[in-house]
Amino acid sequence: MGLLRRFDRKLVVGGEWGRISTVEVMVRPPEVFVRPLEHGEAVALKRKAKQAKHFATRERAAILLASNVGNSVPKIAAMWMTDEHHVRRVIHEFNERGMTSLDPDYRGGRPRRITDADRRQVVAVAGARPDGQGVPLTRWSLPRLADHLAEQGVVEISPAHLARVLAAAGLSFQRTRTWKASPAPDYEPKAARILELKAAPPPDGGHVVAFDQMGPISLKPTAGGGWAPRKRPERQRATYHKRHGTRYVFGAYDLHEDRLRVRLRPRRRSPGAIPAGRAPAPSRGSMRRGGHP
Repeated sequence: MGLLRRFDRKLVVGGEWGRISTVEVMVRPPEVFVRPLEHGEAVALKRKAKQAKHFATRERAAILLASNVGNSVPKIAAMWMTDEHHVRRVIHEFNERGMTSLDPDYRGGRPRRITDADRRQVVAVAGARPDGQGVPLTRWSLPRLADHLAEQGVVEISPAHLARVLAAAGLSFQRTRTWKASPAPDYEPKAARILELKAAPPPDGGHVVAFDQMGPISLKPTAGGGWAPRKRPERQRATYHKRHGTRYVFGAYDLHEDRLRVRLRPRRRSPGAIPAGRAPAPSRGSMRRGGHP
């Protein structure tokens, strides 16, 4: 707006002298800037803009730093490809609350559809055998277990989420294993006596010997290794016919002396496989653990 040269309101052709002229202008909305930062706040914002765990925290810190150097809200929104309203809200919240406004206010989202009681029931069904629940199966697969839970009205769940629920409960898919137990009535006393002898030798100075046999094994040469010219290894004729039959390996190991004695016999019931009544004494076939005679 501006005044004309004369202030006396004299009539002239087309108007008055001294009137106030009206000019239409575009008024720029007031900009929003962050308040002056202290040194500690500036250092903390720089650190959070690079090292914060959540992206929302890094974005908010960068918006505040950009506003601190004089960038306008539209420019900051273009830099971070976000909405101007979001930029203004971040600046206003920091001006009101300080550094606590950088932490995003996470919401809980929609309510959980699968409750803790449903999870416990799912784990109980998965841990029991299917044939014990009227299902002609020996073990559950994830799709069949999910279908069974939906049919029984327990919960509707996808196989992928079902796997996560079972993993969180400590369940994993495993093969069924077998176990054996002796039907002998004196099994427990004998097992206890064996474990006692394994732990310590008898007080009368006797030996504790473990005996076992293996076989039949074929007698055949075994190719080893050695130094030879490149691509010229030592050759050995293959044996297609086992003309020398098989052998059985009998071994006796002294637990507390740490000695092993091995003998080869042509038959499993060979007499004198291991000398009875005496411990395996050091001989040509005796070895200590580690391969040293």
